[in-house]
Amino acid sequence: MIDPKKDDIRQILDLAERLGVSISASERYKALDAISQEIEDDDDTSQLVKDYSRLKLRAIKGGHGDEQEKRLQEVLERRIRENPKIARLLKTQADFAELMSKVRSSLTDALGSHVETGI
Repeated sequence: MIDPKKDDIRQILDLAERLGVSISASERYKALDAISQEIEDDDDTSQLVKDYSRLKLRAIKGGHGDEQEKRLQEVLERRIRENPKIARLLKTQADFAELMSKVRSSLTDALGSHVETGI
């Protein structure tokens, strides 16, 4: 695995690339990619996601909206909760996030106390 002819940085980057390829070949990544594509191909669902994201961003930037905006947000939230594709997206996002958390933990464990102490 370690090639003495390559410098440390190149070896680490090669391993990171292999890790990325492995992650992209995982079932969790494939499931996330598939449902993301399915939503993108569904005009109604993708518009719902865009509208909701835009509304949430506006709320974050400008605080609380007026009554009409609040009602619109409630309608969008209800439609999102009732949408099976979005439910699958949320589930697959959580599954993928769990995988990435485990990858990060494995890297941290392999680095040992150097990460914890900052040395």
